[in-house]
Amino acid sequence: MFFYMIVFFSAGFVALDMLHRRVRTRSAALRASVSALKIACGILGFCYLRPVLQGFASTNPWLALAGAAGISLLVANAHGYRPAARAFLAVRWLFIIGLPVSSLWFVVFYNTRDDCARVMSDARIRPLLSTCAPHTVNGLQRRFPDQYWKTVLRNLQPRSVFLSTKPGFAYIGTGNEEQHEPVQLLGLVDRRDGKLVRAQSAPAVFRGYCDPATKKCSAAISGSSELYVFDDATGKREKTIKFPVRPRFMLHPPDSRILYIGGDRDPIVSVFDLDSFSVISHGRGLAVHRGVALKCLGDDQDQGMTFMAFNTKTRELNITPECPIYNTLLLRTSLDTKTSEHFNLGFINHLWSMGYFLGMEIDPELNEIYIASPLSGSVYIYDYSTLQLKHSIRVGVGLRETTYDPRRKLLFAGQYVNGYLYVIDMRARAIRGQIFIGKRNRQILFDPATNRVLTTSANGFLDVDVSGF
Repeated sequence: MFFYMIVFFSAGFVALDMLHRRVRTRSAALRASVSALKIACGILGFCYLRPVLQGFASTNPWLALAGAAGISLLVANAHGYRPAARAFLAVRWLFIIGLPVSSLWFVVFYNTRDDCARVMSDARIRPLLSTCAPHTVNGLQRRFPDQYWKTVLRNLQPRSVFLSTKPGFAYIGTGNEEQHEPVQLLGLVDRRDGKLVRAQSAPAVFRGYCDPATKKCSAAISGSSELYVFDDATGKREKTIKFPVRPRFMLHPPDSRILYIGGDRDPIVSVFDLDSFSVISHGRGLAVHRGVALKCLGDDQDQGMTFMAFNTKTRELNITPECPIYNTLLLRTSLDTKTSEHFNLGFINHLWSMGYFLGMEIDPELNEIYIASPLSGSVYIYDYSTLQLKHSIRVGVGLRETTYDPRRKLLFAGQYVNGYLYVIDMRARAIRGQIFIGKRNRQILFDPATNRVLTTSANGFLDVDVSGF
């Protein structure tokens, strides 16, 4: 998304610049109109690319920028501009050319490399399935024929992690939602040594939940828009349920026999019965028929959601919609989805934060809700009842998912860009510490029984001790 946004604004500025040259000899009003469009494009581009620029600054893409500067000077000389104008042109082309080049370098190289030495040198980190620790993938290799092994490794992209009902064990899901190759993994691992107990093919497992009462597990399969229900003891798949959209998020309210499953588009909240293993309702139109338009610019379909959170005190579901243009911050609905309300950011606040939110946690005791913005790189602290902004904590561009320890009031925030797991004290409103877990962090899960965090990154599936904070 970063790359396309940068190319879009760069191309727009170049097009307006060419138009401005063509109307130089036309009326003053026409020239002024084009100039105003260029200024507006520049301001909008700055607002939306500001956090991206900050993210690039942290990666030191000096070679890409130096190359862009050289190209800029060549372009300026070719046009024969006077020194002052030439300097301005060089700076302008530095951004027009340098930003796409830098972003492409960032996507292709920087954000795909691993950092095994840094991860494995930390005694608090235990690898569950990681190419950094070859012994953890030996069991996986034995389960697939040699001709499939390269495909398995290519799809060994850590995606999701959830707890088994058996103490000390966890499920891990790998894969790429954009690829549907047959060899993608849903595996059970022993958290003590990373040994893979069993594995089955499943394309892009986004979320999962294992029910202690029935010893059955449900896995949301994004690649095929399905829900797998399987036995936790044997791993045998017992049921496959087709969904109208990709199921992406799961939420189980305490003292409930209902599992809420959030999907793309609409947004849809499906109500799943954990006793009968059947969908009670798909909740289509939760937003639309309440009068909340969640259409994005240039998109003729309603958008889905990025995260779900549950307030144990008010018994309400909270949903952040996936729409980077529209300024809806939050949807809130009762468990039966019969009543709902939405909260907006306001245009200026939305523009500054880029209106895109991912991780979300709720503390009923403090009556606060915490929402993470990947592109502004901040955790926003809102009053739960009024949704008035109380405070924000700057973490850095790439802030992704969160998990929460309500007893110690610690928020754990994963960083997709720089590879750190941040520990934030929500009482003190300050970052207490950080642990390097590797870039491309996707999911994190706090396990209160062991005081550890299960997480994923480019370095694999990791079990992290956070008891020292």
